[in-house]
Amino acid sequence: MSQDLRILIDSSINVGSSIKNINNDIKALGSHPSLKSLNLKVDIDKSFVKAMNEFVSATKVLSNALEQQQKVVNESVKTTKLLDGSIEKVTQKQLANGTIITQTTKKINEETQAYNEQKKTLQQLEKELDGYSLARTRANKNKLGEINSTTNTYKNQAGQQVNVNVDRDGNVKNYSQVTDYLKQQQEALQKEQAINRQREQVAQQEYATRKALADKNLKEEEQRNQQFINQLRNRFAEEQRIARDRNALDRAHSAAITEGLNRQKAVADMQAKITAAQTRFKGNSSAVAELNALNAQLSNVSKVSNYKNALTELQTKLTQITTQAKLAGNETNTLAQRFGAVASKLAMWAGATSSLYMVTRALRDMVSVVIQVDSQMTQLKRVMDESTDFEGMLSRSIQLANELGRSITEVNENAIGFARMGFDEDQTMNLAKTSTLLQNISELTPQEAVDTLTAAMTIFNIEASKSIEIANKLNEIKFGLLV
Repeated sequence: MSQDLRILIDSSINVGSSIKNINNDIKALGSHPSLKSLNLKVDIDKSFVKAMNEFVSATKVLSNALEQQQKVVNESVKTTKLLDGSIEKVTQKQLANGTIITQTTKKINEETQAYNEQKKTLQQLEKELDGYSLARTRANKNKLGEINSTTNTYKNQAGQQVNVNVDRDGNVKNYSQVTDYLKQQQEALQKEQAINRQREQVAQQEYATRKALADKNLKEEEQRNQQFINQLRNRFAEEQRIARDRNALDRAHSAAITEGLNRQKAVADMQAKITAAQTRFKGNSSAVAELNALNAQLSNVSKVSNYKNALTELQTKLTQITTQAKLAGNETNTLAQRFGAVASKLAMWAGATSSLYMVTRALRDMVSVVIQVDSQMTQLKRVMDESTDFEGMLSRSIQLANELGRSITEVNENAIGFARMGFDEDQTMNLAKTSTLLQNISELTPQEAVDTLTAAMTIFNIEASKSIEIANKLNEIKFGLLV
């Protein structure tokens, strides 16, 4: 077995391998777990061992020589404190071979300068804490119970807090952290302000858009209103023109009726005069013949446009005929007979004239009422729907006038007052009946009756169909006061 192992070891050693490799291989073999113990005997050539020993000795001599050359024979240190508070340290070493080595603590100086740049007092930091106020102060102690630092807590209106650590000398220990925090807050504030500006800009744009739209709608609405007002004005002007034309026509119609009545009265008066003259001078054939001719001319006066001139001419002729008859002395009656005839004629003339005036007055009143009723119906047609039965309303007005003992014009005035308020046909006639009753139980005019009834309906919230209850209550109150 040892022979086999020797062969393995021999085969693993290469002539070109160094001593280091051989030692490594032996060490690996010795640490193998399958080998509990190993006794190794190596035979090396003596000439190789001698050469190696000489090489080692020469190496040691060279190493000692080098150490002597690198040995520091002189060393100086120059320390300088600069104006900025930093310390500059320069070290010079002189070796045995004459070489001088200089070392400068430049890195230490840079760190000191950086530290001094960051070194801030509490008063300086508080100037940067804009918007923050001191909330509380806590003293920090070391293991010996000595106060070695202080922690100040600052707070702003938003509730944000900043802790500042201060050493014994009043210098801030965490200045960079505090400034970084403040910087982050400032950046966050700037972002929030930017967002708020964007929101405000959007809001302003939205407001401008809505305002422009509202102004446009308002302008369009004003234009529509103006068009509607112009239409109302035009319609009102047209209705005024129609009313003026109608009134002019009514006046012309009334004037024509009055003129006709005046013509009839004038003709009747002339006819009576001619008849009286014929009776008076019936014994004078010449006068009678002239009077008959004059009477024939009178029958044609109604066909003449200017009847007044024609009647004036007839009156002149009649005067001439009667004057000539008187001069002729053809009056055959005695004085007593003439007085009797005159009295009889005067009575007949008075009766005839009275009857004629009564008929004329009745005709005038009738024409006036017809004109007034026609005008009232026109007003009702203007303020009520076209589908309204105006003939039926006129019939009901006539019936109410007969029942309540009032004129038809008064009933129509009441109806017009309620029709202008927007009531329909039945409501208007019911209210007209109630207001006419109010006139009967009081001394109100048609307009006052309409206003009183309207106010009572509004105050007591009474419908038009039940408006008669107001008249009944007022009548009961009046009767109670009289009793």
